[in-house]
Amino acid sequence: SVATETFEEGHLIDPNAPTVAVKKLQAVKDDITALDAFQKLYSLRTSAIPVIDGDGKLIASLSASDLRGMQSGDVDKLTSLSIVKFLESSRSSKPFTCTRTSTLQEVMEMVIQNSVHRVWV
Repeated sequence: SVATETFEEGHLIDPNAPTVAVKKLQAVKDDITALDAFQKLYSLRTSAIPVIDGDGKLIASLSASDLRGMQSGDVDKLTSLSIVKFLESSRSSKPFTCTRTSTLQEVMEMVIQNSVHRVWV
């Protein structure tokens, strides 16, 4: 059987595992520089990381593809802009989310209709 994973209170939980595996969910805060956010993404060796506000609310999603289209003259944006401002200047897509009670069909419809490949739980 395929295990489903959900996020709950900052932890990744696999309810189908024989013993519940808990992994702390990593995120970056909205007030750090874009460079610091990309460095954390790299250091975690992950493909994406959520960007959260001061209240812990998901406000954006960061991935290496957010560097696409940068020109050599844009490098100063990495150090001069917060990650939120950087993402606003490069694209305007919002993060897609579902709840732990969402069905796979609902999530797949969201993915297909919006041409996204990442949905945060």
